[in-house]
Amino acid sequence: MPRDALPRPDGELGAWVENLRAWLEAHYAEVGLTEDDYTAIKKAAADWQAAAAAALAAQAAMHAATEAKLTLRRELEQVLRPRLRVVQAHQGTTDTARAAMGITIAEPRTRAVPTPMAAPRVLVDAASRLTHTLRVLDASMPTRRGKPRGVLGAEIYYATFTTGSPPPADPRAMHFLTLATGPTVRKEFSIDEAGSSVAYLLRYTNRRGDKGPWSELATAGIAA
Repeated sequence: MPRDALPRPDGELGAWVENLRAWLEAHYAEVGLTEDDYTAIKKAAADWQAAAAAALAAQAAMHAATEAKLTLRRELEQVLRPRLRVVQAHQGTTDTARAAMGITIAEPRTRAVPTPMAAPRVLVDAASRLTHTLRVLDASMPTRRGKPRGVLGAEIYYATFTTGSPPPADPRAMHFLTLATGPTVRKEFSIDEAGSSVAYLLRYTNRRGDKGPWSELATAGIAA
């Protein structure tokens, strides 16, 4: 069976069917068609071509309407934006008015992060072999877990020294151990350090890097 001769794209179908109609107008009887057949083809072709032309016109109108809408939206935004900035900046504009107008209500400002004012307190558990477990406490609330408001953690510095000698008390002579963001920190030592003692100093820091005062010096021996 011969394949369907009708083109699928509308643009090609319009030219094809008009060519077919024009040829059949003079030759329909030669190919076995009646006048009624030709009349039916002619009417169907004319109806479809009219509908296709209307669809193309509608598409063009839709495109024009869309472009006009976009242009008018840009103009609307150019009118609104500078005036809304005036409204937002006006001292008489309340959040109630903003809500009624449907414009942006600013988020409340968060409280400034305070600089740590108090020093932490540290308890050193030295009972385990070659290990210290440090418990960091808020000195203002030593019975309660947690850190002061705005504090990121406690910087821990340490230095080993010979047991019986004066402990180092200058943090510049100590080593940075860690930033403790939790309540406990574990520090392990080598066998060569057994019998020595360790001095610890701590201070709070916030997320901006502001430092608080140093803690009191804490010392403990290293169990062998």
